[in-house]
Amino acid sequence: MSENFKGLSSAGARLLAGEIRLSICAKAKRENKNTKIVSDTFFSITTKFKHLIKGQSHSIIGL
Repeated sequence: MSENFKGLSSAGARLLAGEIRLSICAKAKRENKNTKIVSDTFFSITTKFKHLIKGQSHSIIGL
């Protein structure tokens, strides 16, 4: 799966990270979950995301 991210620019990586954040926030609002659950979910997803794009993770703002 990491092959999908090999050519990803840092701008593209930031955009994708932003999409992940928006998706989590929207899902949490729909399900009325509290901030702690959202925070834990976001941490879990971003940790997996960083592993996928190893060389790019340092350039993603907020990850």
